[in-house]
Amino acid sequence: MDQTTDIASPGPAGGPRREPLPYAHPHPEAPRHSGLGIAATVLGCVGWVCVAGLYLLTASVRARQVQGMTNEALGMIPLMCLTPLAAAAGLGLAFAAASQRDRKRMFVTIGLALNLGLAALLAGWYLLFK
Repeated sequence: MDQTTDIASPGPAGGPRREPLPYAHPHPEAPRHSGLGIAATVLGCVGWVCVAGLYLLTASVRARQVQGMTNEALGMIPLMCLTPLAAAAGLGLAFAAASQRDRKRMFVTIGLALNLGLAALLAGWYLLFK
């Protein structure tokens, strides 16, 4: 069923111009992105930035071959604490966002992938270096 109305003025092909009625769209408002999914994606990115920071700080300490606690080594402590917290919080937010029915799922999927990859990396590091 076509929900349009004819207007007396000619349209582009010489026929009557047809404009949609104000109630023609079945969904007046498209679903929005999930705020929880966006937050999960941001936390996943923060976790991966922390992993990159840990790698760079470790490479810096090893390249200088310094023994003991240096400023770079002390800088690793907050990153080591923040990374698992970001992964756990991101996973929780991603699972909560996945349960929302009236929202888009793009950021939920990205956040879930980032945080699951981060959790797998951290678990692998723990099992390898314990």
